[in-house]
Amino acid sequence: SEDDAESDDLPEQAPEAEEEDSAAAIRSPPPPNGTSASSAPDPPGTRPLHPRPPPSRQRSDVATLLTQSRRPREGEAYFLMDKTWWDSWCGHVDFFYDSVFREAH
Repeated sequence: SEDDAESDDLPEQAPEAEEEDSAAAIRSPPPPNGTSASSAPDPPGTRPLHPRPPPSRQRSDVATLLTQSRRPREGEAYFLMDKTWWDSWCGHVDFFYDSVFREAH
């Protein structure tokens, strides 16, 4: 039949080659500037769009945001994060909420 003839014309590909191609497709590129891929926790299934700032900058930025915090206003959107992730991040960058605010006041 014609279908059999068409399938004979196609090159056969070994199953191992297909597995290698799919594994290469899901491999992530190396992190920029020699940083470690595990430099801070990411939510599962996500990758940052930009390189992370150093821990000292992260601490400073978060302390600034927390000192500017206020009650939400109608229509504003807030993002909630998992406490486990927050605790992990605090440990990673040496951020301790109470000590940061004692130093600031």
